[in-house]
Amino acid sequence: MTMENPAQVTDRLPITEGELRRAIDRGQLCVHYQPKVIATVTSWEVIGIESLLRWEHPDHGLILPEQFIGLAEKFGLIAGLTDFVLQAGIDQLGVWNRSALRLALSVNLSSALFTDIDFPDRLSELLRAHRVDPEQLTIEITETAAMVDPACTIDILSRLRLKRIGLSLDDFGTGYSSLTELYKLPFNEVKIDRSIGVDLPNTMAARTIARTIIDLGHGLGLKVCCEGVESAAALEFLHHAGCDYAQGYHIARPMAPVSLARWMSSANPLVGSGIRKAS
Repeated sequence: MTMENPAQVTDRLPITEGELRRAIDRGQLCVHYQPKVIATVTSWEVIGIESLLRWEHPDHGLILPEQFIGLAEKFGLIAGLTDFVLQAGIDQLGVWNRSALRLALSVNLSSALFTDIDFPDRLSELLRAHRVDPEQLTIEITETAAMVDPACTIDILSRLRLKRIGLSLDDFGTGYSSLTELYKLPFNEVKIDRSIGVDLPNTMAARTIARTIIDLGHGLGLKVCCEGVESAAALEFLHHAGCDYAQGYHIARPMAPVSLARWMSSANPLVGSGIRKAS
């Protein structure tokens, strides 16, 4: 699960394993979606979303995953949470497809599923059941997760790509061996870490790193997405640098499905930033 803006994380709540298990059993978990834009010749257009897990706590309100993912990993619940996010997202894509709103979906994959050799087949069947094109789905993997069991990881990722499911190396720019993984594993996208995206308007170093990753990704035949885009200046820089995709609060914050559908159909609040919505 991708970590989000640290500014959103309040004082850590005293959450217990029992509370988290009850939340799962009682259906308190939900998924929000953050828009992702693609660069056009002169502007940007919304073409996809990233799914982000939320916990609707009866006492504490909406809790971000930073507060409970560590607990889920510690007690062996993370694979179940990942399955929940995948199923919810694919089901939602099916609903939107039937209403003529076609979007791509990105989902973070837990390292726990890299030892599940049946995962690619189960995922393919889930897509089929909801009449979702495999090319609408991209699985995001961090470098650390990918290296839990390299041999098994390569097998699972290769089978996912054969099924036409996209693969993105998440949080690029934070791991020391990321360059090696870019050519060893069958990724078709690389995501610039949000810490770099946030700093684009402020430091030459961030702009230099971003431009280098964009050029490197394109040289390897990969699409490049930058997270953490929080200003018009950052979005403008990425367009000039040739970045393919962008995400961040300047474009839109994560939203519940109903809110996202309303946002997509409303008059564009970001027209001044050169962002168009899909139809």
